[in-house]
Amino acid sequence: FLRFIVEQTLQGKSGALDERVIGVEVYGLNPDYDPRSDPTVRQEAHKLRSRLRRYYAGAGRRDAIVIELHRGAYAPVLALAGKRFSRRTLARLGGAGVLGAAAAAAVWVVRFAPRPLRAIVVMPFLNLDSSTEIEYLGEGLSAEIIRGLSGINDLRVIPRASASAMKEKRRDVPEIGLRFKVDTVAGGAVRTAGDKLQITANLVRVSDQRQLWSRVYDKERKEIFAIQEEITRSLARALGVKLVTRAAKGHPAHPEAYDLYLRGLYFWENWQPEATQKALALFEQAMAKDPSFAPAYVGAACSYQRLIDLSLPGTLPPAAAHSKWKAAAGKALELDPSLPEAHATLGVYQSRMYQWQASESRFRQALQLDPNHVWARRWYGAWFLGRVGRTEDGISEIRRSLDLDPLSAAGAAALAAALLEAGRYDEAEEWCHKVFELDPNFAPGRWILGRTYVLMGRYAEGIERLAGAEKQMGAQISPWLAYAYARSGQAAEASRILDRMLAAGPESITAAAPAIVYAGLGSSDQAFEWLEKAYQEHALNPRLPELAGLRRDPRFTALLRKMGLW
Repeated sequence: FLRFIVEQTLQGKSGALDERVIGVEVYGLNPDYDPRSDPTVRQEAHKLRSRLRRYYAGAGRRDAIVIELHRGAYAPVLALAGKRFSRRTLARLGGAGVLGAAAAAAVWVVRFAPRPLRAIVVMPFLNLDSSTEIEYLGEGLSAEIIRGLSGINDLRVIPRASASAMKEKRRDVPEIGLRFKVDTVAGGAVRTAGDKLQITANLVRVSDQRQLWSRVYDKERKEIFAIQEEITRSLARALGVKLVTRAAKGHPAHPEAYDLYLRGLYFWENWQPEATQKALALFEQAMAKDPSFAPAYVGAACSYQRLIDLSLPGTLPPAAAHSKWKAAAGKALELDPSLPEAHATLGVYQSRMYQWQASESRFRQALQLDPNHVWARRWYGAWFLGRVGRTEDGISEIRRSLDLDPLSAAGAAALAAALLEAGRYDEAEEWCHKVFELDPNFAPGRWILGRTYVLMGRYAEGIERLAGAEKQMGAQISPWLAYAYARSGQAAEASRILDRMLAAGPESITAAAPAIVYAGLGSSDQAFEWLEKAYQEHALNPRLPELAGLRRDPRFTALLRKMGLW
C-alpha cells in the first residue's frame, strides 16, 4: 500500500489515488467493485496511518523525510525537516530531489515494512449450506488455488491432501502454522442461494494471527472460475510473490465445464473404484462441455491411471484404458504444456510402456515446472526409479514427497509399498500403521499391510487384512488374497479364487494376477506363461516381492531384457 501510493505521488499521479485504484492495483479487487460495500481499502488505510504514527514516534523520529497519510485522503504528504513538499514542489524538484525523496521512501519500505511471506497452507473452504451438495465446491476451490500458487520458486505451498487432513483444526491458526511450518494460513467459506454464490476468503499471518487480506464475493455461480483466479492473484499480492501465469488456453470457456471439473476432483480424492469412475465420468463431461480445458483432460488421464493401478475386476479393460490414458494426457499437454501433472501422468504411462528414457524425461520436465509437485515426485520415485532398479533413490524421492505433503495417507502408502518392494518389511509395516493414523479407512494401506504380513510369514494376520481390503473395495477375486492362501498352505482356497479369476476372462483381470497366484502355488511354468502375457499387455511389475522365487529362473532374466531392464 505504502510503496504504491509513494511511487504514484513521485510520478505526479497522486491526484488519481482513490479507493478504487488502490483496491484494484494493490489488493487485486475487480475494477467494478463498490467501495461503499467493500471497506477493504479504508480498513487498510487506517492500519497504515497507525503504523506510520508508531514508526515516527519511535524508530523513525530522526528521519530526514516524513511520510504522512491524512484521514480521508490516499495521497501521501512528504515532508523534509518539518517542511512539507507540495505537489507543485515535487514536480519542480525533479531529478535529484525526487530521487532523494524516492530513496528515503524506499529505505523505509525495505527497513520497516513486513518481510515477504514464504510459506502458505490453503485450507478447504467451509460449506455453510445445510446440504452437503456443494461440499465439492469448497474442496475444489482450495485445490485450484493451491495449484495456482504452486510453482512459484519463492513460495512453499502445502499440498491439498495435508491441508484437508487438518480441516477440523481450521480455527487453530497457531497449531496449523506449527504443524506445517508456514507463516500464513488462507481459507474461507462457501454459501449458495439458487444461482447465486457467496464466497468469503482471507489470509491470516500465523505469528500474530493478523488478517492480512480478506474479501467477500457475491457473484453468479457461473463466475466461480473468475473468483478462484481473483483469490489466487490477491493472495500472491498479499504474500509479495509474483504469480506464475498459466497458459490462457487452459482456461475453461464454459462455466459448467469448471463446475464439472471441481466435482470430478472431489470424487477423485476418494480411492474407492466407484468414486474414481464417477470422477472419470465428470472429467469427460467437462471435456465435452469445453474441449479446450486442459485440466479436465489431466483429471481423466489420472483417473484411467488410478483404475489400472487398482487392478480390480470390472473397473476398466486395461487395453482400452491405456489408449484413453495416453490420449487424454497428450491432449492436456497440447492445450497447456505448463501443467506438471500432465507431464507426470504421461511419465507413468511411458513407464508402463517400458519407455524408460522418455518416462524419466517427462518426470524431469514436471519437476522443472514445479519442484514441489507432490504427485510428480512420488510417481517419479515409484514408477521410474523403483522400476528401473534404483530402489534407494526411489525411496528417497517418495520421502521428499512426504516432506512436502506430510499428512497424505496416499504418500505414506506409497512409501510403505516402496519399502515392501525393497524387502524392508519391518519399515513397511511401520509406515502402514502411519497410513492408518492419517486415514483409518484408506483401503490401499490395508492391502500393503496384508501383503507385508504374508511376506513376513504372518499369514493369518495377512489374510485378515487382505480380506478386509477386498470387502472395503468391492473386490472378490484379488490375486493378493489367493497368494496369501497359497503361501499359508491353503492351496485349495487359493485355487478356488484362481478358478474364478480365470473364468472372469481377460477383460476383467490383468495377466499379472494369475501369475502372482501361480507363483504362490509354486507352479513356475504357469506363472511364466502368465508373466509373458502380462509383459505383452504392459501389466508387469518385475519388482514385486511375490515374484522373488522366480528371479533365478533364466526366463525371468529374459523378461527383464525384453523390458529393457537388464
